[in-house]
This record gives sequence, C-alpha cells and structure tokens, in this order.
Amino acid sequence: MAFYIENLPVDLGDTSVENIYLDLYMPTAPGDYVKVYLLGYRYAQLGEEAKKFSHQNLANNLNMSVKEVLAAWDYWEERNVIQKKWHPGSGVSADRESGPASSSFDVVFTSLKQLHLEELHYAEKKPSGSSAVPYDPPEEPEPVYAASPTDVIAATRDPALRDLFSELNKIMQRPLVPNEHMEVIQWIQHYNIEPEVVRQAFLYAVEQREVRSVRYVGGIIRNWQDQGLRDPKALAQHLDRQGDRYRMYDQVFRELGFFNRMPTQAEAKLMDQWLDQYHFNMEMILKACSYTIQTSRPSIKYIHGILSRWYQEGIKDIKSLEAHEALKATSRKTAPKEPKKTQFHLSDSRGKDYSNEDLEEILLGRKRYQKTREDSE
Repeated sequence: MAFYIENLPVDLGDTSVENIYLDLYMPTAPGDYVKVYLLGYRYAQLGEEAKKFSHQNLANNLNMSVKEVLAAWDYWEERNVIQKKWHPGSGVSADRESGPASSSFDVVFTSLKQLHLEELHYAEKKPSGSSAVPYDPPEEPEPVYAASPTDVIAATRDPALRDLFSELNKIMQRPLVPNEHMEVIQWIQHYNIEPEVVRQAFLYAVEQREVRSVRYVGGIIRNWQDQGLRDPKALAQHLDRQGDRYRMYDQVFRELGFFNRMPTQAEAKLMDQWLDQYHFNMEMILKACSYTIQTSRPSIKYIHGILSRWYQEGIKDIKSLEAHEALKATSRKTAPKEPKKTQFHLSDSRGKDYSNEDLEEILLGRKRYQKTREDSE
C-alpha cells in the first residue's frame, strides 16, 4: 500500500500553519479574528511582497472595518500569538480611534512551537517549593481555575492524564478537541477529583444517558461534587446504591421530554420521596407521568402532586388505582341529577313565600290600580 498526492499542472502555492495554532488557539477564538490571523499569516509568507499590504488591504479583502482588524490584532497580541512592531515616531500609546496613527505597526507572527517549548522549560526549572506540573492543586486554590493551552501540552507529559484522554476518546468515539481537553483539566483542578472519576462520568453519560456531550458530563461531575464524590471508591459505592434510582430519574425525564440534563437537587429530592416514603413502584410512577398530557407545562412538581394525592387516598398499586377510578366513574353515573328549574318552578317557589292574606291583598291592590287607570282615561 502507498499514499500519493496528485500533481497539479499549475502550482497555486500553499500556506503552512502551525498545528499548535489550529489545535489550541483557533477553536476558542472569534471567527473574524481567525480570518485576520490566517490572511495576515499568508501575507507574511510572501517575503518582500508583504510590505505592500496594509491593515486597510486586509480589511478590504475580508469585508471588515480597519477597527475590527485592529481589534483582532489586539486579541492575538494578548495571547502572545503575534507581536506589534511599532513604526518610528508612531508611539505605542497612539489612540486607536484617531485614524492612521492607530495602525502604524507591523505584525510579527510568533513561533508557537518555540513559545510553548520555552514555557515548558521554565515550568521544569521552577523551585521545588512551587508546583512544577500545572495541574497539581495549589496550596490556596482560587475560586475558579481556568486551564490554558500550556496546561494541555503539559498534560501530555503526565501518564495518568495521557491515559485518561485516550480512554475518553474511545468512550466518545471521537478525539476530544483542545478546548474540551482544557475543560477536563479545569474539572480536575477546580474540584480536586481523580481522573478515574472523570472517566466514570463520561461512561455514565454515554452508557446510561446516551448523551455524548462534554458539557453534559460537566453537569454530572458538578452533581457528584455537591455530594462529596471525589474518589473512585466513594463513587463506586454511590453508583451501586443509586443504580436503580438513576434509572428512575432517566425514565421519568424521558417521559417528560427532558433530555440532555440532570435533575436538580430539588427534583431528585421529590423523586426520592416517591420511592422512600410513598413506596411506589416504577409502574405507578410512569402511570402518573402519563397524566402530564393534561397540562401544557409538565414538571416533576406536577407529577409529585398526583402521586401525593394517590398516597393520601391509600392507592398503592395499579390494581387499587384502577379500582379507585372505576368507583369514581360509577359514582358519577349513579349520582341523582338536580332537576332544572323552569319558569313554573320559579313562580311556584316565589309563591310559597306569601300567605293567603298577602296574596289576597296583592290581588285587590292590582284591581284598584287597574280601576283607577280606567277612570282616568
């Protein structure tokens, strides 16, 4: 077997971009900033011809404003991907909103391979009192840890993390992208959990919930963190104890059409009550779920109301529920209907409020009134 590249009759040229840029920087950058970088990088490889290009040319070719192009260069400079070489007399403090002076600099593209090699070399030479490996927990962890591209590169030197990412690629059936690598490293650092807990979270998401989303896995890990599950032993005991319970959560959420999210603590507490206090089986719980068709906004609280009513009425299983509903249907059929009142009934009921003397007085009064009208006419 052999591999070949087709020879073209006309060579239109190629632009070689460092893989570190494609893997670590491009996925998390705004799309317009990536376009500015790539076209600028393509101009930089033209040698002397590159001098005839300006920020205005770049903006025209990308259908952007010069202000947007300069914002892109600011973005890449902050990440040490490029350096600005200011023209003599322009001044670094030039107001970028004032016009030509704001673009009086050349762009020097940094060698990202050299940059990261230097950072790794510096990390290895740190004093023994500090952490030489970026993902070792600091003595005073900050409230939120944010992984960097350098952490991802350093992770490839740690056997445990290297094996973890290899396992995660197999579980997800695709290679994780660099920003997903950074997210995993952030979990390990921020929550102080072992890599095996991360692997179990991915397995649970894919095998139990059939969801292949790194963000969804993050939700699982946060739930486990709230329950103090940071090591494999505690997690294994919890999963053995909660296996049936998680399956119940999953089935209920699927019945309600809630996909790609875990139950909140309040929702889980209500569902646990159905099993622990009410002692309902899965058949009864799913039966209650079927009643949500009667509402436009189904929720765990709505189902809880149904199950609570059944519990208070002594309904424990499907058989007793069917008997209860049959009894209600029979009661509705046999209940005497209240007769509708006609004008006659209304007149009759009003007449009962008067005695014979009252009625006679009313009748005589009407006759006197009628005679008076006839005399006046």
